[in-house]
Amino acid sequence: NQCVCDAPNACANCYRWWDAIAIESVANRGIYLGDTQHADAARTLLAHSPYSDVWAGKCPFMDDFAWYLLAYTRVFEWLREPAFLHAAERLHKWLMRKGHDRQCGGVTWRACGPADGCGCDKNSVTLLELLIGSARLALLRPAVTHYLATANDLWSWFHSYRPFDDDGLVYDGLTPTDPGVVTG
Repeated sequence: NQCVCDAPNACANCYRWWDAIAIESVANRGIYLGDTQHADAARTLLAHSPYSDVWAGKCPFMDDFAWYLLAYTRVFEWLREPAFLHAAERLHKWLMRKGHDRQCGGVTWRACGPADGCGCDKNSVTLLELLIGSARLALLRPAVTHYLATANDLWSWFHSYRPFDDDGLVYDGLTPTDPGVVTG
């Protein structure tokens, strides 16, 4: 069952971000109930999903890939199969290369660079996904110190602006204006 994408930059009738959330839920179920039911679905997702570190499409949504990072770390915690940890580590590296804003901090919602022509907006969801993914990898791979450093850097950036409104809700749409200045 090889996925065929509809266009070079989208796979609308293929694997999507919610498949990663579903597999993470299956892994949670397996961890909590102590079984490996539906482990083959996780392996199939890993083998066929285009959401990987070799994605070559234009203007990818970082949050879609980050859901797979979270799913693969959780499936590794469930099945202890190294392929899931390796996939998560490669995705983390790809996400940081494509979405980390080295000038202003944080993570962009879409990959953006001078030649991409993509919007460089930020949102809390993508940032928090990568923060959690970095923290999980730091826990799973304590000898690889850049995961913990990344989690701490992302947390510091998240807290560098007022992330919660008066009702305790998280601002989602973040617009970087200058280094250190964010409007929500």
